[in-house]
Amino acid sequence: MIRLDILLFVLLVIALIASVAGFVLVLVAFVQKRPMKRALIVLGSSLAVLLLSFAGLGIYQAHEDQVAAEKARVARAERKKLDKEFHSTYHDMGVAAYTAAGSAEDLADKVQSTWGDAIFDDGGATVAGKQYTNFNDAIPALLVSESDTITKITDAEDEMDTALSQMKKYQTKNTKDDYAKSKELVREVKKLDSMATSPTGSYQDYGSNFNDQDTKVADLANNR
Repeated sequence: MIRLDILLFVLLVIALIASVAGFVLVLVAFVQKRPMKRALIVLGSSLAVLLLSFAGLGIYQAHEDQVAAEKARVARAERKKLDKEFHSTYHDMGVAAYTAAGSAEDLADKVQSTWGDAIFDDGGATVAGKQYTNFNDAIPALLVSESDTITKITDAEDEMDTALSQMKKYQTKNTKDDYAKSKELVREVKKLDSMATSPTGSYQDYGSNFNDQDTKVADLANNR
């Protein structure tokens, strides 16, 4: 289907050519002193079509501008709505990340303390009223006793994932960077959580590695 603006433009060109031809016919008839009625009719009709074509193009363009302006207004309103939804879930994700990281810090402190007691204290480590002198037994026993804390961490991770999924859906060019930073924060918080819930390595390295990761998470959270 031919667009109206193209049709009007073609009509304008034809009318312009016909107007020139009509003007030539009038001029020739005048010079040769012949009747100019037919030439004037051609010229007048061509000029009328030319003016109507100009007017049609103007009206069409005004309509197109109005439609474009309305589309832009709707797009701005939609972006504003999406940005509002994004920042709501952005806040929720931050709360979940803080909960997960905070719980991981508490658990890691207990892991390190229990680990050290099992190695260095004569009486070993006390976990849920029992004594352990072997850290390979003490740490698993501690993790079992801290099941509520681990559940709190995993629940917070689920909340982070849900919020991040919503943020991806709501993100616009205005919030693209915030989404990328949040995605990185979630990834690093999960690493921190894993270090707390599944401790590995040596006693000497564990505390240092956890603190390094904890600092990384804190920096990411502060720079969101």
